Amino acid sequence: MLKIKNFIFFIIIILTFSSCNNPLNKVYKRISYEEDFKKIERYDRFAAKKIEFVIEYEIPKYGTTYQELSDRFYEIQSEVQIQDSMIRIKLRSLKTELDSVTKN
Repeated sequence: MLKIKNFIFFIIIILTFSSCNNPLNKVYKRISYEEDFKKIERYDRFAAKKIEFVIEYEIPKYGTTYQELSDRFYEIQSEVQIQDSMIRIKLRSLKTELDSVTKN
């Protein structure tokens, strides 16, 4: 009976530690990215999409964790929105300029 209790206790400890293994805490490496990405997708699909976007937008610095990449998403999203606004303003200005040239 004592062996069964020890075995059950051992299994519970193993399950506890394995469930705490958060793939977002791993450091990004190009070599293991695809394998890590699959684990992250199973763990948190939304974080995986944010990480994918960040990696497409910029090359991560050495030592950056996947969690830090996920957190960087909002900064990049803000930068992209600002750039988009600036492009729209410039386009409106160019359209106005073109309209005034074509009227003359």
